[in-house]
Amino acid sequence: MIQLSGEKYLLPSPYLRAWIDFYVQSHGAASDVPLVTHLPSSATATLTLVLSGKASLLDAESGRIVPLPQLFVSGPQRSSATMVAEGQFRCLVVVFAPGCWDILFDAAPENLADRRQEVSGLGCRWLHAVVDEMTTAAPQMMMQRLEEGLRGWIRQAASRRGRFGESDTRWMRDALLHTAPGEMAQIYGLSLRQIERRFRHQFGLSPKAYQRLARMALLLARHGQAPASTPLAVLAAELGYADQAHLSREHKQLIGVPPARLGRLVEEDPEYWVYRILPGALATGSGMSRFFKP
Repeated sequence: MIQLSGEKYLLPSPYLRAWIDFYVQSHGAASDVPLVTHLPSSATATLTLVLSGKASLLDAESGRIVPLPQLFVSGPQRSSATMVAEGQFRCLVVVFAPGCWDILFDAAPENLADRRQEVSGLGCRWLHAVVDEMTTAAPQMMMQRLEEGLRGWIRQAASRRGRFGESDTRWMRDALLHTAPGEMAQIYGLSLRQIERRFRHQFGLSPKAYQRLARMALLLARHGQAPASTPLAVLAAELGYADQAHLSREHKQLIGVPPARLGRLVEEDPEYWVYRILPGALATGSGMSRFFKP
């Protein structure tokens, strides 16, 4: 087990802020020892670019190592996972804003949930050429080249229809933290089944599943930014959990360990490096930053 030699999050350029939450950049020193990373559940989709080395996923049930493509899209993930990287591993992860990635891929969002799929079959072949350039470019030029490609891709996709409007999307993903899906359906004058179908077709998840994962993301951000003395019971009330016990159960089910245990793992175990940068990324990225305004 090795420590990453570099890990950080980056914010997108202003034009892309409505679509992209943040980027995660990581690279490990050359080593014969595999790098193991605990991946959190996620309420949104991500795009992973493996720039060097190889990555695989550890299947929790069978214990098998499943190779991952060089470029792949991960839909919303309802459980955590373990990634194993080999060689001098470098990768960049594009984290899309919730509810804003559905028009980018040639696949129904609900069909990407809990899956990781190579980009070529999703209408993203242009990314291969971009990655070829990124692997030889200077670091500052890498991000510039990627964002140029992302801007063109998003501009072309933005003309598609058949989804909630931008203001409705923002309102729904906020309101769901404290509003039952049935109540939201009444507000829109739709049946519960109708709003679930439309929501799933845009977010890739049912409203209830999204609510659960979004609350956990906000909990990670709040817990990482709040003073150490802030009681979990206070965070539970702010985020719409029934009580502290409810929060702790959800945390263990979605992340695999109780809140207090995660804090120790983040400090002591290199496998949990993602959780060191997630609070800051979530608190400043477009997806959750609106909850942190002074």
